[in-house]
Amino acid sequence: MLLGAPEGCSAAPTSVRAVLASQGIALEVMDLGAACRTFNILVQEERRVAAALFLKKEPPEKKSDLKKTRGEKASTNPTIIRS
Repeated sequence: MLLGAPEGCSAAPTSVRAVLASQGIALEVMDLGAACRTFNILVQEERRVAAALFLKKEPPEKKSDLKKTRGEKASTNPTIIRS
């Protein structure tokens, strides 16, 4: 199993590694780009592989913030925007 994580995350908890190891699953932690490249290579080699990819995502802007920047009146009703 490949674990692709943003910069600064370099290890998985020991308990996670132990559970995976007990099932015969190796865990490799690497940066997101390397995990994607490695995954593609292993798939091309027709090897069994899984990847958990954690993206660093900025929270979306609220509609009220967008309206304020355009000079429109902001709504008083909260709105949740999901991408």
